[in-house]
Amino acid sequence: MEQDNLSLFSIIFSLSLVVFSTVGILLFVSQLYIPAWQILLGMSNPWYCSILILFLCPILGMMKLPLSFRFQNHSGTANLLGILGPSLALIYSYPDVSIHWSPVHFIPALLSFVLYWISSHPSPNGGTLYRICLLIGSISTILFLNSILGRDIRSFLWLAFASQFIPLLIIDFIRTSQSARYLSEGDEFIIGGTNAHSHLWIGPSSTIMLAYCAHLLFWEFKNPLFG
Repeated sequence: MEQDNLSLFSIIFSLSLVVFSTVGILLFVSQLYIPAWQILLGMSNPWYCSILILFLCPILGMMKLPLSFRFQNHSGTANLLGILGPSLALIYSYPDVSIHWSPVHFIPALLSFVLYWISSHPSPNGGTLYRICLLIGSISTILFLNSILGRDIRSFLWLAFASQFIPLLIIDFIRTSQSARYLSEGDEFIIGGTNAHSHLWIGPSSTIMLAYCAHLLFWEFKNPLFG
């Protein structure tokens, strides 16, 4: 009898964890992640944005883009999401941002490049980057941009995204080319990883979400799309 009660308690406890985790993820996605992307892309409909970011993007992450160049006689491919996803987002949203460019706007990207260069290295699995450095790079970029952009949220998110993606892309390209010497004959290199967890996508995406949270919590920003 006591064993049956323990089993019942374990089932109820497990179900409760699943329910609370599911609710927490849904709240995170609906209140933070999707609104940040809406502002960056200028999409007023949250459902269209959700379909694009939560469904289409993971599908792209499973596809590879053939590349015409070779590293040390090895052909290769690129993660479609990691390469094209951020590039298209930056190109699409740039006409609606208002950045009065000056040398200081390039400093976050340069700092990120130095950080990612120091914390990355070539390996048999391609360019390797310690993931904790993505968080450090995101936070430092956000703090620096706040000192020069203030509360211009659209330009802030665009520049934060670009300041992470472009250095990551350059570093990944260089480290992948250096990693080609570890490959066996017939093996292909892959730029950006093999799935939707590509750091070329995760790093910039995390940055705009953290930037959005920082504006909500510390800089008194109210999202006009949700009131």
